[in-house]
Amino acid sequence: MINAHNDKSANRIHPEDLRKRPLFSAVIPVYNSERSLNELSKRLVDVFEKEMNVEHEIIFVDDASKDQSWDVLKKIKRTNTRIVVIRLSRNFGQHNATMCGFNHCRGEFVVTLDDDLQHPPEEIPKLYQRLTETGADVVIGCPEKKRHSIFRNLGSLFIDRAYRRIFDKPPGIYIGSFRMIKEWVVKELVLNKSPNPMIGGIILQTTHNIANERLAHCKRAYGSSNYKFEKIIKIVLDLFINFSTIPLKIVSGCGTVFFIMSVIAGLYIIGRKILGLITIPGWASIMVLFLFFSGLNMIVLGVVGEYLARIIKEVTYAKQYLIREQIDGSKADD
Repeated sequence: MINAHNDKSANRIHPEDLRKRPLFSAVIPVYNSERSLNELSKRLVDVFEKEMNVEHEIIFVDDASKDQSWDVLKKIKRTNTRIVVIRLSRNFGQHNATMCGFNHCRGEFVVTLDDDLQHPPEEIPKLYQRLTETGADVVIGCPEKKRHSIFRNLGSLFIDRAYRRIFDKPPGIYIGSFRMIKEWVVKELVLNKSPNPMIGGIILQTTHNIANERLAHCKRAYGSSNYKFEKIIKIVLDLFINFSTIPLKIVSGCGTVFFIMSVIAGLYIIGRKILGLITIPGWASIMVLFLFFSGLNMIVLGVVGEYLARIIKEVTYAKQYLIREQIDGSKADD
């Protein structure tokens, strides 16, 4: 493993430093996409070499796929020196894999897209044209017609509402994973070392100079989406807990409401006691208060526990990602 703190390795001239710096970098997180990778890489190369005729690099980050994606990527790498292939030691998630790609890209403009061919590489020139025309820091592809499942679209809608609430997202701006980002924004993004990064949120924290470009969105060519119900729930929780104090405010508000209700209930019970209407003194009030505050305590402990778990990850230096192998033959620990 290459240690980033090793003086000898720090002074070593890496092969990538000898190559001409690319104008464009494409970063693609990969998970269980063995059947789409060859076509995706070929179409990317055709766009950059034949259509745009620009210096480029393509970075695939395999997020510990369970299929043969890594073997396919190694074969692809042998055919093109501009392709970089990285394999993570375990499954960290799409955003973490993308952050790994950001840390290894060198282009002035960085494109991110999915590995399932739903984002057509042929639309990349439109992103660049929109970027140069508007002077935006980030241009995000907005699907002309989404080809996701109804459930996935509902999840995306909910996440969009969370972006609006938490990050004050500009009205009408669509946040997605097919985007082109200027180099200075990427440099700011990689300063975030959280083990639970949310790239859309970090972008909104960095700049609101964002534009959209309407692009084609294709049906998934192979397999099914990796975004299951539990993953969408995790994304929403990450948004609210990592970037927002909204859950704490909700708990605080509930605590206030519960306190007022308990005072009213207490006065009611005291009144009935004074009037002699309670035949079993103390039993009803004790049970009501016990159940009421037990539930409240569980809610509070659950939310506080989530925050403490995130704090523990931060102070124990949990990894954002960990590289098992990099296809220059090098191995690294990031």
